[in-house]
Amino acid sequence: MKHSNLAAITLLALLTGTPGLGQDNNFTNFTRGQGRSGTGLTRKPPTELDLTLITRNHIIEKHPTDDPVYKAYIVHEDYQGPESEGAHFSPRTGLPELGMRQVDVLLPYEADFRTLDLQILGEKTQFLGNIEIGPVGIAESGLGDDQSNFTTVEFVPDGVQLDDVGRDMAVYGANQDWPLNALEISEIAQHRALRYVRIEYRPFRWNPVTKALVKVTQLQARLTWDTRSVSDQKRDLELGDPVPLQDMDPQRFLNGKSGIPWYQHPKRPTITDYLIITSDDTYMNSLELWKFMLQKAKQGHSVEVKTVEWIETYFPSTASTGRRVDSIRKFLRSDVGYQHMGLKYLLLVGDPDPDDQGDVFDSVGDVPMLMTWPGGKFTRSAATHEDELEYAIRFAPTDSCYGELSYANWDLDGDGFPGERKDDRRKIGVGKWRYATDFDMEIKVGRIPFGAEVNEQTKTISTTRLDDFLAELIRYETDPMDADLRSARRTVFLAMGEYRKGEFMQRNGEALVEELGTVFDPVEMYQSTPYDYELTNFFLRSIWDGMEVKYRNGAGLVWWSGHGSFKESILNTDPSTWPNDWMDTAQGHVINWNDPGYISSNPSLQTRSIVITGACLNANPEFDGANRYCPSKDPVDNLIYRTLDDVAVGAFANTSASNDMHPRTKGSIGKKSYSSDIAYSLATHLANGCRLGVALAKVRRRGDFTGAGGNIASLKAHNLLIMNLFGDPSMRYIID
Repeated sequence: MKHSNLAAITLLALLTGTPGLGQDNNFTNFTRGQGRSGTGLTRKPPTELDLTLITRNHIIEKHPTDDPVYKAYIVHEDYQGPESEGAHFSPRTGLPELGMRQVDVLLPYEADFRTLDLQILGEKTQFLGNIEIGPVGIAESGLGDDQSNFTTVEFVPDGVQLDDVGRDMAVYGANQDWPLNALEISEIAQHRALRYVRIEYRPFRWNPVTKALVKVTQLQARLTWDTRSVSDQKRDLELGDPVPLQDMDPQRFLNGKSGIPWYQHPKRPTITDYLIITSDDTYMNSLELWKFMLQKAKQGHSVEVKTVEWIETYFPSTASTGRRVDSIRKFLRSDVGYQHMGLKYLLLVGDPDPDDQGDVFDSVGDVPMLMTWPGGKFTRSAATHEDELEYAIRFAPTDSCYGELSYANWDLDGDGFPGERKDDRRKIGVGKWRYATDFDMEIKVGRIPFGAEVNEQTKTISTTRLDDFLAELIRYETDPMDADLRSARRTVFLAMGEYRKGEFMQRNGEALVEELGTVFDPVEMYQSTPYDYELTNFFLRSIWDGMEVKYRNGAGLVWWSGHGSFKESILNTDPSTWPNDWMDTAQGHVINWNDPGYISSNPSLQTRSIVITGACLNANPEFDGANRYCPSKDPVDNLIYRTLDDVAVGAFANTSASNDMHPRTKGSIGKKSYSSDIAYSLATHLANGCRLGVALAKVRRRGDFTGAGGNIASLKAHNLLIMNLFGDPSMRYIID
């Protein structure tokens, strides 16, 4: 390697008391000679597991329909159970809204996924009465172009016909229980060496004709499998990885505690737990990058840098598009990659502009994201608004591919468009499938979207934008905490405009205020109804202006929402045009990309913020100049980049058009995988002390409801892929 290893060695040498390369007192020394035949390593893993699932107390709520005549209800479990009991979700649009949950069951390392079988041994049921169950609502996006023209797009599953109240009559017209099965395998998954299966539990069944609602109160089942043959070399690489058991929370699995002994094995020492990938030009010219690396090393991390040029030299790609992404993933998955290193955190530093597989003339950044297509591939064929709009809701740039490394190939059907939810799946055994990604991040990934910029006239290289942001990152973690800074950091701004009629964002705000408790100081700026003008009129033209009006010291955490574009987030302020007309006369800015610069000039501003946005396209990195939703590349810019320039120390933001579901009930907030659920969950994780990268990894893992079926699964996959972290993945939201 040219210079990258030198960075790690030099930094570690600067710090007295910091473990050297290859040293870590937390793990037993590991040698190649200690393999499967070593003392205590001979294992006879089980080949079956009995499960008992108990349904929590049920809640029946009024269905939040806009139809004054249609009277219906939804039913779900009490959501307050431990993580080991699974993640709650609803089925796809148009189906009866019966609460379901997905449970993760840990399997032995030697379990053969292809032979998994699930048998229901028995169940107990309870009759809940004859009632009408309303349908799951329609998901929608509201996105804007470079001229601030906003369009609302609704997503109805392909081939599904809905009646006037949104019911799929293929189900509602059938005189039979739905769903038919209370339990089934939805997907297999893997986190580093840990292998597990996702089981979909459906504790309610309903007959749309007789209206009979039944609850499965308890269910017994048995999982069986055969064992697979694993080479000693692979076993030592995967089971010798120091991270999985060290980081594993047994509560994430139904059987976590009892399954830990299946993964005991001599562990290697950690070589590198924090990796930075950037370009040669950035590495050689950014002094602040070295200062940042020194800070990470002082915090106890073993830091290393690899440049994309070095990676491409030693791990060349054979892909037709996305070649640099392919090379980076080859390196990370190699025998000298993340498992060998004991890698936990990855920071990407550089322009994330992805390689659009459908555009041979597309520009590509120096450290690109992967362009994925959960809704199916799409190539623009005409410069019509409809064509551009379809493209804008299909493309999904993501850094997830650098953290979720279970499989090498995300383009399983070979059509050149990776990440298609319908087509890019593996068949593993009879009736069992696996999507290109299981959304369980082996590495926690963050991104700084700035790097070396070359002046074509003078041929000089500047890293000013990057250096300024890195200096703010260092300052955020090292500034002494006084009363004013503590007050500012504990202030939480809920600057949320309505997506659509229904008081939905008010419910999100209220739920988060309750979750935050008394430690934080939430400032409720959400638009409580589409007819509430306070947010726009009282807080002037934007939320950031509102921050100056309300709290001149700033805020530690900001969550904004509304319909979005690459340069703004807006809300509707005219009841006469709600919800279809989004022209300027009916808009109010939640935030505009000029606003961060305005607020940063406030001399009394105490702190930068961590930002969460649920709006579409705020972090759109795709610049091709041929689409009104993808502006010209000169300069590389969007709302989030400007926010990082002036007021934020980190941001969670969407790189494409996100989608949400309406109408919704209060009880379902944060329990699904729509844009507002993701934002809500991120905020709660950060407030509870999670590192930024860990918070995003938790949301992605618990949000992958593959069994939800059809269009709904592709929409949720889209949301999970496009929500990316711009900032240091190892950093916390610091309030003390």
